[in-house]
Amino acid sequence: DIYTVCFIAPIFYRAAIKHCYKSQEITRNHQGNQPHVLDEIYEERAQSIIMAVACLEAIANEIGGIKHNEIWGTLEKLRIPVKVATQSTGKLPPKPVKVATPSERSDAGGLLLLYLVN
Repeated sequence: DIYTVCFIAPIFYRAAIKHCYKSQEITRNHQGNQPHVLDEIYEERAQSIIMAVACLEAIANEIGGIKHNEIWGTLEKLRIPVKVATQSTGKLPPKPVKVATPSERSDAGGLLLLYLVN
């Protein structure tokens, strides 16, 4: 079997930096608090944060895949039960925006996001 490996972290890192610089550029070029300008600034900042978190996840996946190759596939599929998650954070995971069936499991990525938001 032939397969390729793509190290995506540098691409996410560059995207995060570009969005950060774009936010700073908009701030420098538009003085004042016009709503449409603030929307652009906040959008660029949000995209920068999203790309930075994606970069961190990609780095974790790269390191995990290299250092712990024998167990990494199983760990990526790991789900953390809500009971364990609420014991460690003290808070329930956020409720979904659209109606979903109740689940007894919570995604590890959702827990990371919950931790970062709080």
